[in-house]
Amino acid sequence: MQLETKVAELRTESELTLAQRIGPLQEQLRAHAQTVGILVGEKTELEAALAHHIATAEQRTSTRKNSAFSFHLDPEKLTANIGPIRVAL
Repeated sequence: MQLETKVAELRTESELTLAQRIGPLQEQLRAHAQTVGILVGEKTELEAALAHHIATAEQRTSTRKNSAFSFHLDPEKLTANIGPIRVAL
C-alpha cells in the first residue's frame, strides 16, 4: 500500500507542477497570438495605404507626362488648333 500511496503522491505532485508551468505558457501564447493578430491588421492597413499612394503617384506621373507632352507640341500645330496668338499692347 505504501508504494501505491507514494505513486499517487508523485502523480499529484507532478500534475500540480505541470499545471503551474503550463499556466504561464498558455498566457504567453495568448499574448503572442494577440500580438500577431494586431501586427497582421496593421500590415493589412499599411498595404492598403501603400497601394493607394502608388496609385496616386502613378496617376500624377501620367498627368505630368501628358502635360509635358502638350508643352512640347509643334508651334504650327498649336496655331492651327487654337488660332494665332495676339498680344495686347
